[in-house]
Amino acid sequence: AVDRIAGLRRDTAFVATALHVVEALDGEAQVCFAPDASRCARGTLAYIADALGALPALDLAFLAVALPPGIAWRPDVMAPSVRVGDEVRTIGRAGEWYVPPRSGRVTAVDATRGTLEYSGLDVTTGVSGAPVVSGTGLVGMHTQGRGAAGAGGIPLAAIRARLERFATGAWA
Repeated sequence: AVDRIAGLRRDTAFVATALHVVEALDGEAQVCFAPDASRCARGTLAYIADALGALPALDLAFLAVALPPGIAWRPDVMAPSVRVGDEVRTIGRAGEWYVPPRSGRVTAVDATRGTLEYSGLDVTTGVSGAPVVSGTGLVGMHTQGRGAAGAGGIPLAAIRARLERFATGAWA
């Protein structure tokens, strides 16, 4: 999985990814940190999108992994909010560095359900778990393509809320 650090507690990074990307795994995954695959470590499945159903279902999982030397958590690149009409792109596809040639636009944000919808992006198999970024920073994580109907993901605020509930103090 090549996704993003959602939080940090001591020397453990919590990496957010789409649940459907890791649910077939046996509780572990290889987590690689950009810019090169030489900084990889074994991650363990630490959270699966609220299996008890107390919160809205999200296609979200966190992997806990030892933070490799030289890798920094960058909360300063996280956008303060996301709004309908914002221009967005995904970064990454199938474990490779990929930035689509054109951007899309946010078409809906539902804070109650924890969903983000956008259209006009070149998304295909292998984009799930990729960061969704706008001109102001990271705004969410891609979870599914819907063909001509657009695509969807999880806004950063919903990821943060789950992480803070699961691993208190890991965000700040």
